[in-house]
Amino acid sequence: MNKQITDKIYCILLRSGIRIWVDKLKSIELTAQIRGGGNLFEIEGQVVNKSDISGIFTADKIDELDKEKRGMWKCKFNVWHNRYDICNCGMIPKELR
Repeated sequence: MNKQITDKIYCILLRSGIRIWVDKLKSIELTAQIRGGGNLFEIEGQVVNKSDISGIFTADKIDELDKEKRGMWKCKFNVWHNRYDICNCGMIPKELR
C-alpha cells in the first residue's frame, strides 16, 4: 500500500459507493456546481450525474462511517470500540486511554 501525504481531504460519495477524493477548493467549486443548474458535471475526469451524489464529506466523517460499517461504536468518552466489546473507559484514567 502506497502511503502519501495528500491534500485531498474531501470525499464525493456516490450512491454506488464510489468515492472521489478532492481538495478543499475543488469541493467548494463542486458544491457551487451542484447547487447550480445542470445534471451532469465532471469530477476528477469522471462525468457524474448530480442525483447520484450522496454528499460531500470530510475525511474524518468518512472514517467514522467506515468504522460504523465494520460494527464499531463510539462510547461517551469518544473512544471507538469493536463490535461486542464492553466499554471500560470510565475505569481507565484519561491519560491512559
